[in-house]
Amino acid sequence: MTDLILSFVIFVGSILFVILLIFLGWYCVWKFFLCRFRLVRELFRLNEQRQQSPDNINTRIRNRSVTKVRPPKID
Repeated sequence: MTDLILSFVIFVGSILFVILLIFLGWYCVWKFFLCRFRLVRELFRLNEQRQQSPDNINTRIRNRSVTKVRPPKID
């Protein structure tokens, strides 16, 4: 009976260890490789925090439309 319990504990422990290794590998691949691609970030909706507020967008539009003012001509 103890052999059966020991076998079950080893089996469950090995399954948990494999799952832990898979998650650790995924985290490393994400951190060092996948996070650099815009498509992957958009799939996980990670670009939402980088969106600008409407005030910032209006300021950018105003700054683009401002033309340089020439100094008046002196006769």
